[in-house]
Amino acid sequence: MTPPVECPFEAEVLAAVLQGWWPQRAAAGLRTHVAGCPVCAGVVAVGTALLEDRRHLRSAAVLPNAGRVWWLAQTRARRDAAAAANRAIDLGIGAALLGAAAVAWAFLPVQEWIVGLAGRIGPGGLPIVAAALLVLIFLPAAACLAFSRD
Repeated sequence: MTPPVECPFEAEVLAAVLQGWWPQRAAAGLRTHVAGCPVCAGVVAVGTALLEDRRHLRSAAVLPNAGRVWWLAQTRARRDAAAAANRAIDLGIGAALLGAAAVAWAFLPVQEWIVGLAGRIGPGGLPIVAAALLVLIFLPAAACLAFSRD
């Protein structure tokens, strides 16, 4: 014959154990039932161990100082506000880079002018003019990117 898996008094025994009533304040009939029921005896053993573990963890728990909790919350709020502001700045930097790319694109039709200017400078003038245009167009964009990630 297999032992019973459930008992009708199991919930009542567990409630008595977890509320701290077991065994002193528990009903006498419930105590006698637990003495003869293996299911309820197991519930008492496990429930008592869980209750003791909970008491031990509560006594060992260290609550942080309220001032420190407040300070950490303020620091996090400032960090979140700075991140939100940086998102707006990043959008501005993206718009500036897009403008710089548009300016560079606008210079493509004036290729004859660039070649003519390079011809007036002399032999090897094209790399000098190209470098100057790159510095004038892309250096501000590169500076924006470099200084935005502080």
